[in-house]
Amino acid sequence: MNKSSIIIALLAAILAMSTSCRSAQKAMVSETRSGEIAESVEADWSNSAFNPLTVAAAAPEWTDFSASGNITVSTTGSLSSAIQIKRVRGRSISISIRPLLGIEMGKLFVDKDSVTLVDKYHNIYVRESVSQLLGNGIGLYALQNLLLSRPFDLTDAYHFSATAPDNERRWQMRPAKANQLFGYFFDMIENNVSRFNVTLNNGQQYAMDFSAFKPVDGKVIATSISAHIEIGGTKVGIDLKYTKSIRWNSGVTDYIRIPDGARRYSLAQLLKSL
Repeated sequence: MNKSSIIIALLAAILAMSTSCRSAQKAMVSETRSGEIAESVEADWSNSAFNPLTVAAAAPEWTDFSASGNITVSTTGSLSSAIQIKRVRGRSISISIRPLLGIEMGKLFVDKDSVTLVDKYHNIYVRESVSQLLGNGIGLYALQNLLLSRPFDLTDAYHFSATAPDNERRWQMRPAKANQLFGYFFDMIENNVSRFNVTLNNGQQYAMDFSAFKPVDGKVIATSISAHIEIGGTKVGIDLKYTKSIRWNSGVTDYIRIPDGARRYSLAQLLKSL
């Protein structure tokens, strides 16, 4: 991979990591809700120190989040860059690629309707609908929750089954009713997701790991997120870390601008250019 491909590789890897939860979300939204299931599941975990209800109660109230950090993408070699992350609750997620002297060279921006990638070095961009890239049923709110090491949607905590925490306060939670096409579950540590696991019906497995939990302004967050995925048939490792300037509710605003004269690519064209 030549140096001119670094920005494209980083943007493609970030997007692929974000979309790795597509299949599991499809499974979740297709499951039926049942009061009878809720009652039987509650009996299994209602007396546990950590359970879906405590996870829901511990979820922080927030309006925006920002942090600086770095991302490393590994194949046969590795590429690294400084990044700046912003999230405005219910509105947007962005990751700004800043490989040299804090100058933005690329950006991934997700809002309610679209996913946009801008590569300023090559003066190209990709813009697709959220449903086309992330799948019908997954939304911005679900993706924001996952990147904050929270399960997708705990507005109905009784929709999940759970194991009892062990001596290290580790446990698992999964949908109370299995889906025939996809399976997913969360490995938990206390009230945070430590691993998000997906198994497709063909046996293919994906996982996203969360670690280095740190309290910031009374809210616990995983400051390290890693995944191993495939991009264009190549196995890729991704490590994203929040290293400094982690802030909640600081009045962050965010947007993305398409550079003048930028050429529009499809995602397939972007990956082919690597």
